[in-house]
Amino acid sequence: MPQGHLQDAPRAPVDVVDGERLLQLGDERLRGGPPGREPPRAVGDEGLVRVDVALDEARQDELVLDVERLAAGRVERRADAPDAPVAQGHVLPAAVDQSLSQQQIAHARAVYRLRRRLDRDAPRVIRPAHRRGGRGGRFVSTVTDLVQWGLRGASLPRRRALALRLGVVLAFLALWSLASGLVVLLGLFNPIFLAGPWLVLGKVWELALSGELWGHLGATLERVAVGFTTGALLALALGLPAGQWRAVRNLLEPIVEILRPIPPLAMLPLFIVWAGIGETSKVAFITYATFFPMFLSTVHAVQQVDPLLLRAAASLGARRPQLFFRVVLPAALPEILTGIRLGVALSFFVIVISEFIGAEQGLGYLINDGRNFFLVPQMLGAAIVLGLLGYAGNALVVRLGRHWLRWERP
Repeated sequence: MPQGHLQDAPRAPVDVVDGERLLQLGDERLRGGPPGREPPRAVGDEGLVRVDVALDEARQDELVLDVERLAAGRVERRADAPDAPVAQGHVLPAAVDQSLSQQQIAHARAVYRLRRRLDRDAPRVIRPAHRRGGRGGRFVSTVTDLVQWGLRGASLPRRRALALRLGVVLAFLALWSLASGLVVLLGLFNPIFLAGPWLVLGKVWELALSGELWGHLGATLERVAVGFTTGALLALALGLPAGQWRAVRNLLEPIVEILRPIPPLAMLPLFIVWAGIGETSKVAFITYATFFPMFLSTVHAVQQVDPLLLRAAASLGARRPQLFFRVVLPAALPEILTGIRLGVALSFFVIVISEFIGAEQGLGYLINDGRNFFLVPQMLGAAIVLGLLGYAGNALVVRLGRHWLRWERP
């Protein structure tokens, strides 16, 4: 259904849809409903937004969303006849929602849930649009977009989300400060073992000003980047054909299933024996740890591609390379990105272990050095920096996923 453009139009009589009316509409839908009528255009005036709701393939009804009365819980429907009575509107009770759900009246229940979202974020549905044909107007999504938006939930405004995250961080720091203070007041144990947050952050600031932190940070990032990239390339190079062809999968599956249960920590001594205590063993250790989750997610993603998509593309004349790059890869990409996020987290997890042994630089070295000399602020500071790096890596993958998967959003 094309997106509607709001234009000036006379206000039509409306009757407020209550729970019984929604159930009636749903019953008509289940019975097949009366013959269809030509759907009206989405028009609006003075704060009204009217959109078409398809109850089935042959019937469409028009909902009128009154922005000024959304907080009162009213969802209005344009009357079929000018003399239709105006019913009393009310907020649909939970029992109606439950009844709609039990009868599987999807559209009516979606409209009700959509109304519950709109009373909080109505401005996100009605937003400015460009002028068309020399006349001003407002832009409203199709009802399909509105219902999907209401079902998945409106996202928090950016400022509110940022304030919420900042509040969580400040609450964590406050609890940390309280815990360290109670240790000192109650004498539970030596306070040197639980440094307060401001002491830890001060140590991180001191290391940053001296330049020592940046050398360790660069060494860790270099190892993670090389090891993770190698693991990701191997996982994709082997996982994509393994998911596509059974012969490749049968060849690789025994080897993968034998090696996968072996903990990466158990393989570290072997990597040191084979490659020494230099950078090669650390990179190999990260590659080994990150390969398996990315490989398995890639194989499963390719296997779960809908065969209907492949048949539809083949019927349109797509060749095998086109099927892979235009159908298989885009359809499998969401799950592949999930495996990559797991790989990013694992790479920062195992780098600390590898830097405990035979390393002279790195955040893991800072933690191990602090352990040897009871430098708790240094240990906690390096751990916090490592966590921030992992958070940034995950955020980068999520950002790339939003860019690559734009077609998923309605």
